[in-house]
Amino acid sequence: VVQEIESEIIFGLRHPFETLSEDALMERFDIKRHVVRQVLVNLVNKGIVEKEAGKSAHVRFFPAADVEQIYEVRAHLHALAVKIMPLPLPTDTIEKLWQHQREHKQAVERGDLRATHVANDLFHSTLLGACGNKYLVNTIQHYEWLSNPIRSYG
Repeated sequence: VVQEIESEIIFGLRHPFETLSEDALMERFDIKRHVVRQVLVNLVNKGIVEKEAGKSAHVRFFPAADVEQIYEVRAHLHALAVKIMPLPLPTDTIEKLWQHQREHKQAVERGDLRATHVANDLFHSTLLGACGNKYLVNTIQHYEWLSNPIRSYG
């Protein structure tokens, strides 16, 4: 359910400030309220949904200044990952990168946006994960989650 709603946000099917009603999600996915609430907590933790106590959750809006700052931080994090990455990369890492690239190409050829997005994320997480610093990798992942819905705003 988290991945489905995240995909809807990333691909512009849900828009900034759009309400995510617990009742509507329970009915749509045939799940209980406590499950819906955990789904919303997961989306809030990713930074793409906001929820205030006593109010409905909604798709997060990113003002232009926030977008610029998020991308500035991402650029610095990526540069740091590459800087500390041991080179040359191990053969198995290079093989994984090639596999993700092939999956991405096939998804593009099929016109499968979700699979294209997943393959792209896997490629970059494999590449940047090669830096070996799990805290840096987790921070990069967080900023990736933040930037995903921003791409759909246009």
